[in-house]
Amino acid sequence: MNCAEFKESVGALALGALEPSEEAACAEHLEVTPVHQGCHEAYARALVTAGKLATSLTPVKPGASVWAGVEAALDGESRTSRPRRLAAAAGWAVAIAATIALIYIWLDRRQAQTQIQLAHTQVQQARGQIQEAEVRANTQQEAARRCQESLDQVNSILGGSDQRTQDAIALANKPGTQHIPMKPFGDTTGYTANIIYNPREKRAFIVAVASRPVPDKGLEMWVMRDLQHPQEAKMMETRAGAFAVGEVDAEVLGRVLTRGVRGLVAISLEEKAGSPTHLPTQVLLFAQVVG
Repeated sequence: MNCAEFKESVGALALGALEPSEEAACAEHLEVTPVHQGCHEAYARALVTAGKLATSLTPVKPGASVWAGVEAALDGESRTSRPRRLAAAAGWAVAIAATIALIYIWLDRRQAQTQIQLAHTQVQQARGQIQEAEVRANTQQEAARRCQESLDQVNSILGGSDQRTQDAIALANKPGTQHIPMKPFGDTTGYTANIIYNPREKRAFIVAVASRPVPDKGLEMWVMRDLQHPQEAKMMETRAGAFAVGEVDAEVLGRVLTRGVRGLVAISLEEKAGSPTHLPTQVLLFAQVVG
C-alpha cells in the first residue's frame, strides 16, 4: 500500500469500516513506510471527523432484544480471537499516539523556528546599534583629540601663562565634558573651532583657529535656541596670532541651554567692540549642543 491508497481508505479506517486485511495493510503502511506524504496528518483529521460524527447523532436507547443479541454474539466468539482484537486495538492506540506526538513535534518546530528568527532579528538590531555607537564614539574621540591638540598648541605658545587656556584644559579633562566640532556656516574657509562643553559645570569654551586673521576684527560668541533669537555671549580675544580661546558667558549659557534643551553655539566675525546691531554680522561656525 502506498500513501495515495492509504489516504483513500483513511476515512473508512477511522470509522472502522475496513476489512481486517485492509486494516492490517493500513497499519503496516503507517509502521513500515519510512517517509509519508501526509498520511499521519490525514489519519488524525479522519479520527477527529469520525469523533464529530459520533457526537452529532441523536442518542437512541436500544431495546432489550438488541442487548440479548450482542451477548449472544459475544458468547459465540472463541477466546482465541480476543487476543488478536486486543492486539489490533493496542496497535491502533499506538498509531494514534504517534500521530498526536508528530503533530506536537511539528508545532514545536514551527514555534522554535519563529523564536530563532526573532532572536536573529534582535541580534541584527543589536549589531546595528553597536555600530552606530562605535561611530559616535569614534567621532567624539576624534573631536576630543583635535580639540586637545589645539589647546596644547595654544598652551605651548603662551608658555602656560594664560588662565583662560588653563581653565579650558581643566574643563576638557573633567567627566561628562563634550568635545563638539563646529561646522562652517556658508563659505567660511580658513576657520575651524571646537567647543568644550560640560552641562554639569555649566561652562563652555571655544578654541578657534584662523589661518588668516582679519585685521581690526574680532570673533564674537553667540548662544541661541534657534536662529531667530541669538544671545551675545562675549568676544573671543585672539591670542598668539591665529589662535583664539574664549569662554561662553555662563549667564547666557544657563539662560538659553536649560537641562535637556537643544541649542546652537555660533561664532561670528565682528568689529573689535562687538556687533553694532547686537545680532550676528557674519556667522562663521556653529554647532548644536544639548543642555
